Amino acid sequence: MSNVLHDAEPTVVRVRPGNAMATSQRLPYFVGISAGTARATGLSMYMVVVPPGAHAEPHYHADFETAIYQLEGRVETRYGPGLRESVITEAGDFLFIPPGVPHQPFNLDERVAARAIVARKSARRTRTRRALRSCRRTALVFSSGTPLVLPHTQYGRAVDSAVA
Repeated sequence: MSNVLHDAEPTVVRVRPGNAMATSQRLPYFVGISAGTARATGLSMYMVVVPPGAHAEPHYHADFETAIYQLEGRVETRYGPGLRESVITEAGDFLFIPPGVPHQPFNLDERVAARAIVARKSARRTRTRRALRSCRRTALVFSSGTPLVLPHTQYGRAVDSAVA
């Protein structure tokens, strides 16, 4: 009979991310857990930074769910067809994005970077699909009454792009 506490191979791996990895979404990613860093086989976890006032390219994950834990900052994530839906996350919030849902995060702070931990059910380099888009300017008014002019996106075809 096997004794799990004594017979297990040493498989615990500590990972300290190094330099940021550039992605097609134009945001710095710091790879934590992946097939390459920890020999993970069923999940990955990394940190994404949305610089002050910046945003990712509109995209979707065709084949996997994504879970996000907001560490700091305030991010508006537009999602769904035409990115017409919106949710704002702040430090301490979790966000779930199902496969195939187009989305685009925007850092609402012009001075402070937003940071989040992203986890997904895939340990390998996978493909996200970046949506090619035509933009027109749209004014949004937040509860403070302050208008904010942001691009409005309409989807065209998708382009594959690798993301760690």
